[in-house]
Amino acid sequence: YALRRFDGEATLPVSLLPRSSNALASMGDQANRELLELFRQQDGTPRLDLQRRLAENKEIASAARACEFENEFFKITELQPGYFGAVAKVAIPQLTVILVESPLLDDMSRFGFAYDEEFRAQPDAQRLWAVIQRGSQRHSMKTGADQYPPDVAAAMDSLMDLYASRRIAPGLDRKVKARIMALQDSFRKPIVGAVAIIEGLKSSAGQALNGLDGVVVSREDGDRFGVKVEGIEDSKSIRANNLKTLGGIMRTNMFEEGLYEVLSRFNHACSEARNLKKNEVVGIDPQAPKQTHSLLFATKSIDAGQELFV
Repeated sequence: YALRRFDGEATLPVSLLPRSSNALASMGDQANRELLELFRQQDGTPRLDLQRRLAENKEIASAARACEFENEFFKITELQPGYFGAVAKVAIPQLTVILVESPLLDDMSRFGFAYDEEFRAQPDAQRLWAVIQRGSQRHSMKTGADQYPPDVAAAMDSLMDLYASRRIAPGLDRKVKARIMALQDSFRKPIVGAVAIIEGLKSSAGQALNGLDGVVVSREDGDRFGVKVEGIEDSKSIRANNLKTLGGIMRTNMFEEGLYEVLSRFNHACSEARNLKKNEVVGIDPQAPKQTHSLLFATKSIDAGQELFV
């Protein structure tokens, strides 16, 4: 997952921000019903493979390390040093459900700042929001990378970090926060005020700091930042590459409708290499009829040993 990033996902023009906190608002009731029918038995109950995946979803939180998650169909594994992905353990028939997962964070966690007037009124957020609005007006008719000039991309990234640290982090359960902070940050661009976790330090003193989270309190010379860790009196000087921020993790791993612990570790392919499809569906679990789940299934027959791509 160190290499997983969708181009442009970190930044969206204001005109394209979601209009609803419900990720399925644009999906339509008919499409949702058709998807439900596809994975139901004749008596209306979920198909057996789906029932197993639903039960498994409740066990994901208790897994020791989600980056080592596996079930009967696939395993999350390190394919190359620092490069994780999902590999098929057995041959997978077309339309087999291999994963059902509910999000750790929903879609509003990603673009909630677009609706949070109190947050946007804060002076630093207000300055960043002004840059984004100007960029949206100038580039809304452009396509691809041209929609996201460097100043707008940087402002969106910084605003995400501020929003994640000030609005999302304070409300997170400690266990959920730890699960989120275990995900990869491919950006490594901390800003003052960002919630961060330290990793990858090699010295004996540094190794004692690995895995601790804190807040970035200052920018120092070069690529170093001062980080205040809870329980340690003095701030620690840490290089940017050894800091993961909550905002960076969200930008790296979030799908349009939310942040997932296991699904985030699948890699993406736009070509014929893609062999999985992800759909969001409401009502697939009779015990939680209003819960949104992401349902991952095979779009073609997959051989054992193949990497799985969404």
